[in-house]
Amino acid sequence: MKSFESQIHPDLEALSQATAAYFASLANHSLKSGQSFYIAISGGNTPRRLYQILAQDPYRSENFWFKTHVFWCDERCVPPDHPESNFGAAYRLLLSEVGVPSNHLHRMRGEWEPSQAVSDYTRQLKEHAALGFAWPRFDLVLLGLGTDGHTASLFPGSDPQAGENSPVLAVASSSATVHRDRITLTQQVFNSARQIVFLISGADKSQALANTLSTPIDPVRWPAQRLHPSDGKLLWMIDAAAGRFIEPDPHQASQVSADKTDFPKS
Repeated sequence: MKSFESQIHPDLEALSQATAAYFASLANHSLKSGQSFYIAISGGNTPRRLYQILAQDPYRSENFWFKTHVFWCDERCVPPDHPESNFGAAYRLLLSEVGVPSNHLHRMRGEWEPSQAVSDYTRQLKEHAALGFAWPRFDLVLLGLGTDGHTASLFPGSDPQAGENSPVLAVASSSATVHRDRITLTQQVFNSARQIVFLISGADKSQALANTLSTPIDPVRWPAQRLHPSDGKLLWMIDAAAGRFIEPDPHQASQVSADKTDFPKS
């Protein structure tokens, strides 16, 4: 893969606490710059503890929530109150507890027919587009990694060039890899971000992580290899179980310091 940074933390709790501190440092940087904070978040089990931490003091009472716009990296084609909804999980654990204005929550319409949901989300992205783009330039994209190597709803075997002309794609279900129809942002949106953070926990992710970070590059088999911000940072936040097959970088600190954060260019 192209240049990236990594941190290995002892366990999920330490990983989540460090990621929460980093999240807040990025958000406060945007706030101090007089800008809104644009994020795209993910579902799955790993970020749940992060969301719980952010929903508690001291983070819950931070002023940056009022200038935060929340988008989703992907969504299953289910209603928002469905147990598998990425929106529903994030709302229950985090967004219902903090001060993000309701009109700053930009959800994918999982209950709609996929092509309609894609058109609607493309419109929502365009309404908040950064200069030169048809979508926001996200300050933070938070992603995970599946045991099969998928990230967002970019699955092994999918075409790395798919979505070159669209920021949003519908992903049809298949018995082999995808068990529900889905909607996903495409790699061109992710790669325009100022910061991509992968949050990886658990021994069951260790082989997929090692293969994703290894060479030779095979973006068809390991879709996360498609993500490398053109003018931003790529950070892998990992717990020890997930990182058991990779060597830690001795130059990386064990925790993120808000005072030493190297912010991407505006």
